[in-house]
Amino acid sequence: MRITGLDIQGFRAFTEDHSFDLDADVILFTGANGRGKTSVFDAMLWALTGSLPRLESKSDDVPVTSLYSSSEFARVELQLSDDKDSFQIVRSDDSNGTQVTIRTDDDVIAEGRNATSWLRDRLWPQAQLAEDSHEAFSRAFTRSVYLQQDLVRQFVEADTEKQRFKVVSELVEAGRIGELNTTLDNQRSNWSKEINQRKENLKEKRRALEDAKNDRDDLGEPETEDLEDFRQKWSEWWTTAGKLGVDRNPPAVDDSDASSAIDEAIKTLSTLRRQSDRRLSEASNRIEDAKELPDEDNLPDLKALKYALSDAQAEKEEAEAAVEEAREAAAERRKQQIKEQEETQELATLAEIALRHVDERCPVCQQAHDQETTRQHLETLIKRAREINGEPDDENETPDFLEAAINQLDQAENAVSEAAEKLDEAQAQHRKAERIEGDIREWLDENDVSVRNDESLSDSLRRARQSLEERVEALSDHAQNGESLSLRLATIAQESRREEIESRIESLQEQVDETESGIDAMMETRDLANKYIDQLQKATEEFVKQRLNSVSTLLQKIYSKVSPHPTFRNIRLTPSFAYNRGRLNPYVSDRDRDFDDRDPFSVMSSSQINVVALSIFFALNLGVQNIPLKALMLDDPLQSLDDINLLGLMDLIRRSREHRQIILSTHDSRLANLLKRKLRPVKPHHTTSVFHFRDWTRKGPIIRESQIEREKSPVRLVPA
Repeated sequence: MRITGLDIQGFRAFTEDHSFDLDADVILFTGANGRGKTSVFDAMLWALTGSLPRLESKSDDVPVTSLYSSSEFARVELQLSDDKDSFQIVRSDDSNGTQVTIRTDDDVIAEGRNATSWLRDRLWPQAQLAEDSHEAFSRAFTRSVYLQQDLVRQFVEADTEKQRFKVVSELVEAGRIGELNTTLDNQRSNWSKEINQRKENLKEKRRALEDAKNDRDDLGEPETEDLEDFRQKWSEWWTTAGKLGVDRNPPAVDDSDASSAIDEAIKTLSTLRRQSDRRLSEASNRIEDAKELPDEDNLPDLKALKYALSDAQAEKEEAEAAVEEAREAAAERRKQQIKEQEETQELATLAEIALRHVDERCPVCQQAHDQETTRQHLETLIKRAREINGEPDDENETPDFLEAAINQLDQAENAVSEAAEKLDEAQAQHRKAERIEGDIREWLDENDVSVRNDESLSDSLRRARQSLEERVEALSDHAQNGESLSLRLATIAQESRREEIESRIESLQEQVDETESGIDAMMETRDLANKYIDQLQKATEEFVKQRLNSVSTLLQKIYSKVSPHPTFRNIRLTPSFAYNRGRLNPYVSDRDRDFDDRDPFSVMSSSQINVVALSIFFALNLGVQNIPLKALMLDDPLQSLDDINLLGLMDLIRRSREHRQIILSTHDSRLANLLKRKLRPVKPHHTTSVFHFRDWTRKGPIIRESQIEREKSPVRLVPA
């Protein structure tokens, strides 16, 4: 099966659609770095496997869509054909994910997972049987068909010895044997773990058996008890306990929780006794309170006291009115006294003035008058003023009639205070009696004690106290009886415990015997399996060695042609089994000295290791018959190589074109010209296509395609 065409759209460096006619024996991609050559190889690998391992190892998110694509859509169509048929692989990626379709020009063969399975079955059927078919197919392709850029040393450096063995086993059709070895070894490990777990379990069972025997010995000699008599007392005790307030279903004597049940019941009885003790104390306190409760006949008459207070308040109001009237009368009398004194003084003053001017005629009206009479009248006015020349009543002094009214008011207020005080005292006595009676009745209600018609509250309290005393005594006695039963139960429980231990000893002994027998059988099976697994590993190692013989011979020839190490000129791939895992390591040696095989990394430079890796890749590609694709794909491998015989390598590639389709790229223009010369068509059926990547823009690479014409006359390369 060979590649005949490639169509790329929106993938990696290809923004726009570009088609490649790859129906040629040799396809050469040339051009400077960064112009899209590697994207062509990535497109072919992505179409075939759906992954890009060289990029996935550097990032979890590997975008395949071109950064400059406006549609955010990538599509690759790879055409494959052989002498029998041809088909196209169409793989695309958009916002809905990746889709793959296998089709011919006329029909769709398979889609989705069916397409992936069909493709692997068509190109490399043994991958379908691998544990991880995708990884097996992808790794086989990148180790035997396509040598990725900058990953020349991956097989000998990045891959572990176990990965190398797995890849080569797949290529030489021993992959399933290797997986069988791995599966059997894992099962052997699991089997050994199971044996160890069972041994640990056996130790635990033996310890448990020994502990059970010790427990039985600790119980001493068995004792006999009258079990039926005890059962009767046990039942009667629980019945009485229920009547006393223990709310629990009575367990049977031989129940496992019988001891804990009676202990719990005794605790409940103790709690009930303490509660009854507290209530008994409360009853005594209430009886003392009842002694302070007076008879109703001895309580003051509140109604009469309220009437007396009302009468006193009325008399007070009348006295207050009399005082107010006396105050008003005293004020009016003083007012009249002041007015009369002022008028008399004014007349006396006028009389003294007029007396100095008494004449035949009145100085005011000029009328004739009796001077003597006028003089006497004036003197009378002056004398009168002198007679009443005293002060009016002092407003701060209380008249007798007012003082009498105030005294009457004081007496009325004192009467009101005395009546109110008597009423307050009487009400306090009534409230105290009501409180005491209320407390007593509340306590009686809380304790479910009814007051009979023919008894007082004190009698009811004494009756309640007597009942509580009887209950306290009953609870205490029943708890003591329970303690006795608990002690007897321990003896009976000990015998039940003895029976349980005997049963447990018997069961554990059976388990120990069964486990020992099972471990012996499993160890026999493990020993037999170890023999078979060891033989299978040896057979696998020998099988891989035989399959690698042809590859090893070819590897030595290839290594000799590409300028190997000056002294380490021998190379071989050595399979082995270590720690029950297949391993594959490359070794180099000096044929002229008695050196053991050496790891290339310990004796070679970086460039020489690249030569080793390149030689192994060519050997796997050319030496294994059933590789996924009959092609040799090299993405600019020589830029990683310094010391290499280019002519020898070119000759090796040229010779490979008879067996493989050569797809090669290089950034070196001189090497490109050399490749064109070395890989030119020399036979009529040979074809060589060249794709020159001249430049790159945001629309994608600018490519010039050409065909190298076959030269009829041979061309020789001679040293300068």
